[in-house]
Amino acid sequence: MDMIVILQPAEPDDVAFAYEVTEAAMRVYVEQTWGAWDVALQLVNNAKSFDPSTHHLVLVDGKRAGIVATVCAESCVQLEKLYLLPAFQNLGVGSQVLLKLFQSSTFDGKAVRLRVLKVNEAAQRFYRRFGFVVTSTTPQRVFMEASPAQRHV
Repeated sequence: MDMIVILQPAEPDDVAFAYEVTEAAMRVYVEQTWGAWDVALQLVNNAKSFDPSTHHLVLVDGKRAGIVATVCAESCVQLEKLYLLPAFQNLGVGSQVLLKLFQSSTFDGKAVRLRVLKVNEAAQRFYRRFGFVVTSTTPQRVFMEASPAQRHV
């Protein structure tokens, strides 16, 4: 069954949806890494990191399915977030989103960098399938990069 995946620019009032998606996608990994999901702290962090100019809603067949955020620099694009609601995970939606980003003119000739929580091994496997390699690690995070030549589209 084909799904229509669209990236729609975020609006300021999408901040609550961004929090909902972040909690649904990340809570278990945050709890595994730091021991607890502090709602007050997470609400503040979400509000601080939510910038409509860098965020897009992921729509699947017209339904809000997730968020993606990218920050463009001169030499690279930082993939800040690619979070999907559980009902849309493991269906190929994330792959379609990543391919759409790679095909965007914003990404032409630039490396793509990201970070994932070390405990999120599924995300690391996902990104490796698209040519990302580990560039460094900390006790909590894995930093990955895909150069234009490495990317699998």
